[in-house]
Amino acid sequence: MRGVKREIESAGARLVFIGNGATAFAREFRDTFVPDCEVLTDPSAASYALFGARRGIWVTLSPMSWPAGLRALRRGFMQSSSRGHAYQLGGVAIVDSGGLVRWSYMSRFAGDHPAPSEILARLKGS
Repeated sequence: MRGVKREIESAGARLVFIGNGATAFAREFRDTFVPDCEVLTDPSAASYALFGARRGIWVTLSPMSWPAGLRALRRGFMQSSSRGHAYQLGGVAIVDSGGLVRWSYMSRFAGDHPAPSEILARLKGS
């Protein structure tokens, strides 16, 4: 997502990451991976529930996630230790300034993400 951050901002939006670990972990994630982005945390995972994000060992480790894991490994990405809820899947949401969700995509399994081009198209069309 950081690769399309400028395009997101050109569309009048902000790129914000929301995790579910402790504040110190959110700070570490920001400093290590996205120093130019806003990172929030919701240790209760209530926001994940509001968006309908899936959670559980079977959806996280589903055989459908294996190809995505292999792709990530080939690209040099390695899973480190988990912070927060290890079996919480995430997603992407476009939320307007009034708090209305204009579009969302919730991961069905680990590694299930919409393409940045799809997110940009939705952002520009919403």
